[in-house]
Amino acid sequence: ALTHLLIGITKIIRAGVRRWSVPMLGWIGFVAFLCIDYWFSVWHARNDPVWTLGFVCFLLLLGALLFINCWLIMPEVEPDEPIDLAAHMSVVRRKFLVGLLLYMTCGQVANLMLSGFQSPAVKLLGVAQISLIVTAIRFDSPRVQLGVIAVLYVLTGWYALNFIPEL
Repeated sequence: ALTHLLIGITKIIRAGVRRWSVPMLGWIGFVAFLCIDYWFSVWHARNDPVWTLGFVCFLLLLGALLFINCWLIMPEVEPDEPIDLAAHMSVVRRKFLVGLLLYMTCGQVANLMLSGFQSPAVKLLGVAQISLIVTAIRFDSPRVQLGVIAVLYVLTGWYALNFIPEL
């Protein structure tokens, strides 16, 4: 998933941008963090006693959902044809955000299953993230999108500093 994002970013740089979309760039950055967080979470769970076939399949589902979101968010790039990120955002916003909502909801379920993520703060964080994504699905306004992304970045920074011990 992260590789797909990096390849997509490289293609965008190579082709150039006709019209920018700051919300689209914000969502791409958020999804890039989710890719890194997924691997930290799997690493953190390595000593957890919940490793059953069902749990492994659930983790694979999460990885697949993350990959699909990375695929949806990146525009198709034609060689030497600049990308219109704003137009791409309007085309994929709902599909991508519904996929992201599904990923975040499943991620919340995974957090509830893993030791170390049982605190009320993590549960509240998950509810806040899911609520923000629902807001982003519902409202197309670039200002709303930027506001949601800004709050998600703040919450994600807090989460990373408090729950990713490797940081």
